[in-house]
Amino acid sequence: MLAEISSVCLEECPDFCPDLENLECSELARDPCDCCIVCMHQPGELCGPAIAACRYPSLCYPLPSQTSLGTCSDGMFEAV
Repeated sequence: MLAEISSVCLEECPDFCPDLENLECSELARDPCDCCIVCMHQPGELCGPAIAACRYPSLCYPLPSQTSLGTCSDGMFEAV
């Protein structure tokens, strides 16, 4: 499972990070790749390097066929 979560992380951090003064959120944290300070997101919202971190207990799970982009989830998925 940890390998799946870390797959949203690239070998190197992005060349940019959000400007902290322009972030409009109530909670800040380091992104899941430890690259930038970002807003914390709820389950179902996007996450990844320089994008967002997930509020505990959610984790950032990679989206299929996406590089460095995931979605916050508590790990409980519904069958479709």
